[in-house]
Amino acid sequence: MKKLLLTAFTVGAILAGASADVFARQHSSTATGRNGGTVTRNFQSGCANGACSRSRSVTGPHGNTRGHSGSIANNGDGTYSTQHTVDGRRGSTYSGGTTVGNGSYSYSGTATGPNGQTVTKEKSVTITPAP
Repeated sequence: MKKLLLTAFTVGAILAGASADVFARQHSSTATGRNGGTVTRNFQSGCANGACSRSRSVTGPHGNTRGHSGSIANNGDGTYSTQHTVDGRRGSTYSGGTTVGNGSYSYSGTATGPNGQTVTKEKSVTITPAP
């Protein structure tokens, strides 16, 4: 799943970098159930100047909101950077990002649980071509 999203964002960033055109899309909808509860969904995406982003959120009938967003940017030096955030159940969150290119990969992410406990992970890999 992560590879698919990264690939989709990478293709979008390459296409956005190849053109000065600006792309944007926004969609919102609200549904009301037979008990009167409503669910609202929001979606936004766009690309401009070598960067693409998207976000989605859903607010349920009790006011709980879940959502996620992500972006990818062409850094102009042969690397791409991504950033991801997720707002989950009961207040849990995740935020992380990667930088890929020029034979290297780095990742940093932090997850916070509903009780405030956090976990952070960082990773960096450099690939040296064989002679």
